[in-house]
Amino acid sequence: FGCAIALGACSTMGGGDASRSAASSPSSASAADGPYASTYERFPGRPTALVGATVYDGAGQRFDNATVLFRDGEVVEVGQGLATDGYDVIDGTGKFVTPGVIDIHSHLGDYPTPSVQAHSDGNEATSPTTPEVWAEHSVWPQDPGFSRALANGGGYAEFCCVPALQCMPVPRGFTFVQAASLPEVYFTAWNNVIWLGRLAEGESLLVQGGTSGVGMAAIQIARKLRNATVYATAGTEEKLAVCRETGAQAAVSYKGPWDDEIRALTGGEGVDVILDAQAGPYTQRQLDLLKPDGRLIFIASHLGETAEVNVRSVVRRRLTLAGSTLRPRPAAYKGRIAAELVEQVWPLLESGAIATRIHAVFPFEDVRSAHRLLDENEQIGKVVLSVDPSLAQTVARSLPDGRN
Repeated sequence: FGCAIALGACSTMGGGDASRSAASSPSSASAADGPYASTYERFPGRPTALVGATVYDGAGQRFDNATVLFRDGEVVEVGQGLATDGYDVIDGTGKFVTPGVIDIHSHLGDYPTPSVQAHSDGNEATSPTTPEVWAEHSVWPQDPGFSRALANGGGYAEFCCVPALQCMPVPRGFTFVQAASLPEVYFTAWNNVIWLGRLAEGESLLVQGGTSGVGMAAIQIARKLRNATVYATAGTEEKLAVCRETGAQAAVSYKGPWDDEIRALTGGEGVDVILDAQAGPYTQRQLDLLKPDGRLIFIASHLGETAEVNVRSVVRRRLTLAGSTLRPRPAAYKGRIAAELVEQVWPLLESGAIATRIHAVFPFEDVRSAHRLLDENEQIGKVVLSVDPSLAQTVARSLPDGRN
């Protein structure tokens, strides 16, 4: 989508009214205004007065030897000679302050802290750019490849609008085609294996369908970030070999007695977590395969949406049966997953410790062939549509100024 950089320059125009209430700012917007309404909730805080500073209010006015009053996460008033009774006083003599501008953006996370170098002095990139676009609806283009994101559906398009919280950088050294294979599968794997499945250090995981995109992501996350023992199922010898290459300690065919084979591989103990998209007749067999306190997590129900379950066994062995779908989740929920992926998984992708596997790339105009391949269920890894091959370049491992 088209973006513009809103720069955070302070006005050096002198003068202005001796006092200015934060509520009187011409650019302030009600929390219920327009399509970009704010959802920001102020945090409680001690009443604080910053006294004696030179203040630029972000709207063209300068106040010399001024006082800034804060209360409960809000700038109450800016001016000269304001009463500070009941406020904690901070001496701001010799300091320059832009209250409610850089400060707000910093604690929202879309302006770099002093320890982080920014590629420009831009506060945010928004479309449209108006004083009523709140910082929380903006994206921080710190990385030149920030444009990869998890869409909320409708992803078969040349342009797609997604909440900024769901945007992630393209891992350094990745092509845009490789990056396109990441969001859907890693969001799903993280949400279900790490969050819902609560996979802990050194536990065991069974991945049903280990050569699906989600399956391969789950295997690698479990191995590299939880040092888990991972088992997987697949339908051909080639796919079983890929499961092992991806990190599974053992892989068995789902066309045979897979539960008995997994039980034997674990010495009769079973596993801690199972990630499954089949459900139906698999359900009770999987519950029987769980250790006490085990977790069975569904991401689909390809073999049937109903199943007969031994509830007494679930209660007695303290089992958890859960399922999820990400599409209806709010942006804030997906944004938390995005942040954890960028922090914990993206470095492993950039180092090569975790890999994405792309089975085929089709031009955007040939989406029929891509779906035909998926219907045949012969793919190993992801199938990607390339909208514009000329834009599918590799994101550099270093920024233009040499920073990593």
